[in-house]
Amino acid sequence: MEWLRQSGLPMWLRYVIVALFSGVWKLSYYTPRTHKELRLEQARHLHQPTPKMTRLGAWSPFTPQGRGLWLQSILPYAAFRFALLPALFLPLGSVAASYVLLNSILAEIFTNMHTFLVMIPNHAGDDVMGFDEKAHSKGEFYLRQILGSVNYPTGSNANDFLYGWLNYQIEHHLWPDLPLSQYQKLQPQVKALCARHGIPYCQDSVFKRLLKAVDIMVGKTSMLKPSLAQA
Repeated sequence: MEWLRQSGLPMWLRYVIVALFSGVWKLSYYTPRTHKELRLEQARHLHQPTPKMTRLGAWSPFTPQGRGLWLQSILPYAAFRFALLPALFLPLGSVAASYVLLNSILAEIFTNMHTFLVMIPNHAGDDVMGFDEKAHSKGEFYLRQILGSVNYPTGSNANDFLYGWLNYQIEHHLWPDLPLSQYQKLQPQVKALCARHGIPYCQDSVFKRLLKAVDIMVGKTSMLKPSLAQA
């Protein structure tokens, strides 16, 4: 969102743009980003040169990067969700198929908004560190997972289910391969360990974190940097 942060748009319009973005963010950000990482991993696995990746090229059908995005991700998903599924209801009439299409579109928007709510804020805020370089040691790497992540309220199965267990973001980054049920047991221990050693452990309401994340996106505030935090 650097383009929005640096724009001359009035602040109220920036917030509106973020609100609209929340309804399509999986398509506009998450899908091309995931596809990029997939191509990079495939190149590493096949010992091939790193493929050229650009933001504009990600959407262009005239580049390998863009063709892959459209043919492997966007078009198959759209054809299944917004064409095939509604078409199955055509024997019941065009009105039924239209309602299925409308519900599919609304479900897509609401799913985008829900995942935006629970995924974006747990790595953003003026009290969360952003790092421009790789960690220099294993210990520093683990410390960064704590300083650069945020938890939401934790501790019950019903609560955790509503968050999709993304409320344990700190523990997830420390142990990304653990079963989700283990995060509930580890979270109090990690929090206590951080308190013992004076390490900030950020845990807030998801709505408080959402506001902090959006303030970052519109340019009202900025992420912490290690040098500033140390100062």
